Amino acid sequence: MTKKRKTTKKKSKQASTGLNRIFITGGIVTLLALAALICYSYCFTEYKGEECRLNIPRDATDASISDYLHSTLGADMGSKVDRLRRIQGGTATSAHGSYLITPGESALNIGRRLAKGRQTPVKISWAECRTTGDIAARISKSIEADSAETATAIANVLNSHGVAPENHIGVLLPDTYEVYWSRSAERIVEKIYEAYTALWSDENKAKARELKLTPEQVSVLASIAEEETADAEERAVVARLYINRLNINMPLQADPTVRYAIGDYTIRRVTNKHTRYDSPYNTYLHKGLPPGPIRNPSAKTIRAILNSSPNPYLYMCAKEDFSGKHNFASDYPTHLANAARYQAELNRRGIR
Repeated sequence: MTKKRKTTKKKSKQASTGLNRIFITGGIVTLLALAALICYSYCFTEYKGEECRLNIPRDATDASISDYLHSTLGADMGSKVDRLRRIQGGTATSAHGSYLITPGESALNIGRRLAKGRQTPVKISWAECRTTGDIAARISKSIEADSAETATAIANVLNSHGVAPENHIGVLLPDTYEVYWSRSAERIVEKIYEAYTALWSDENKAKARELKLTPEQVSVLASIAEEETADAEERAVVARLYINRLNINMPLQADPTVRYAIGDYTIRRVTNKHTRYDSPYNTYLHKGLPPGPIRNPSAKTIRAILNSSPNPYLYMCAKEDFSGKHNFASDYPTHLANAARYQAELNRRGIR
């Protein structure tokens, strides 16, 4: 009887121990599940703000990055991104760069990108500019380097490639370039220069030689043609007219070169007072092409000139309808008649 009672107690104790183990194991599982849920919720918190860019400069510190994330992404999101950035081994140095942040992106992903330096490229672009300073200012709006650094980089890089200073503007083709915000201004200018050299393939150099021009001279012609007319279809015609003049040693007498020489682009009516202004860029006083481009010509205009057909024109005059287009003539009497109509319209409109 005693033996049976002992056996029953032993079985009861074993059952109790088993239950305890089950409860403990269940508790641990529950705690782990809860921890996983909290971790998941923390890591995959989504950014709820508007699309923005995080621009982290090269001299940033962990403390300044933390403050910046808080102010830009919001205190809660910024704190999570910063902590996750550090957990993943991120440093102030690795975070240097520009990152596009979009709504719905998780804190974990943003933190990882900052930790690994996985930047989002930026786009730099410009259209017509008349000075390298203008281009430097436009580029610097989208990159870390300021306009002074960029202007210096333009001069240094292009000089190193043997480009004469007066031709610098002609190398900076207007376009859209994709670069990293943190890239040095020198590397960015190198990329722009590569686009210019790619334009001047052996084939295009051969086409320039057929026109008895160098690539630099084609750029000068293209810049004048672009200033002469806003009509893209006319630009090659205008350039060919000037080539005709060059071939017979006739002055170009291009009004845009006078405005450039004087530095006043508001002049609407070029008169004798303007054409007497002494400058190597004044093609009324000096035969041949000016020393360099008067603006940065586009690759499209350069190609149009290289692939243009000859024409018989020596004269051009703005159309009297102020459409921005021109009347062309191969003889002087026809040109005088065209000019008379235009001058009459200027007088009628009171343009001096």
